[in-house]
Amino acid sequence: MNAEKPCPVHCFVKLLLAALPVAIFFMVAEYLIHVKWLMELYKTTPSLWRTDEDMKAVTGGGMCLLRVVLMSLSITALYCKTRKAQCANCTTECQKKCPIAHGLCFGVALGVLMGTMMGSSYFWMPITAELGQKWFAAGLAEGIGAGLVLGIVCKLCRSKCSANSCTTEKK
Repeated sequence: MNAEKPCPVHCFVKLLLAALPVAIFFMVAEYLIHVKWLMELYKTTPSLWRTDEDMKAVTGGGMCLLRVVLMSLSITALYCKTRKAQCANCTTECQKKCPIAHGLCFGVALGVLMGTMMGSSYFWMPITAELGQKWFAAGLAEGIGAGLVLGIVCKLCRSKCSANSCTTEKK
């Protein structure tokens, strides 16, 4: 096996391991956002939402877990690609060693996208402007949080900046 080109299985395992904290973050964040923070607003428009029994059937089937896993894997892969591209253009060693700053920048961009997607539901659903604004804020917070989690994971793993590999460097 070529030392410069790691095994694809090894890279996939590393992707799974990096995506796990992101998935955990999303599950906790969505519980806090939708159950603890927004539930009272949801109760003001009961005709728009599934009943508790219907929700249990949907969430019990694993579709919500599958959604979180796919989101986490996709976001982690995108973060890794943007991190490698950023590091390829680094001019100083300091820039290469700032994964948390990259995570924050990545998270803001991701959060704006997620918030826009969530908040824009206001335009075609009969929800209040308050709920649309809170969905935007929730998406923004989830994106920033996911970016920070990835930055921290990258920092903890001391990921090596390399355009051609996905190896980590033990120091």
